[in-house]
Amino acid sequence: MKTMLKLVAVTSLMLAAVVACGKKADRETAGETSTTSAAAIARASCTMVAELGTCNEYRNGQSFGLEKSLCEGFKGTFTNAGCSTDGQIGACTMSDGEVKRYYGSKVAGDHALTVEEARTDCQSDSVKGTFVVDPNAASAMAPVAKSTIPAVKLAPTVKATASLEAN
Repeated sequence: MKTMLKLVAVTSLMLAAVVACGKKADRETAGETSTTSAAAIARASCTMVAELGTCNEYRNGQSFGLEKSLCEGFKGTFTNAGCSTDGQIGACTMSDGEVKRYYGSKVAGDHALTVEEARTDCQSDSVKGTFVVDPNAASAMAPVAKSTIPAVKLAPTVKATASLEAN
């Protein structure tokens, strides 16, 4: 539950930053058109797989200064490239073109979300995105681990009998 609350808080802050930057860009480029669909190439991303099991891709913007600051402030890794799709369980496309990718336990370990948790996050009031399950989602989830504690071999039971032999 704590991870979900942190996930919603981080998503809300990053979404607010993207919206704020997008409005500024709209004023500066009045009259120009841009593509904001999910098919557009990601120009930057914030990987938070180790912290939240997610990665956000940014398609609109120029310097991404605010996104980079927020990403690094939340212990993410900012790059000028898109997110990896290896180990992805689903993706959330937001109205501004940002795509949030969710990862399974093979990549995100303990911070992985289930497909249903990812869908809930994507469709929440703060994100308001469209969720698509990755066709390889099942393989992105690690199998249930068997116990790593070695089996203990018990010594054979010895029945103790008290017998006194007379000499």
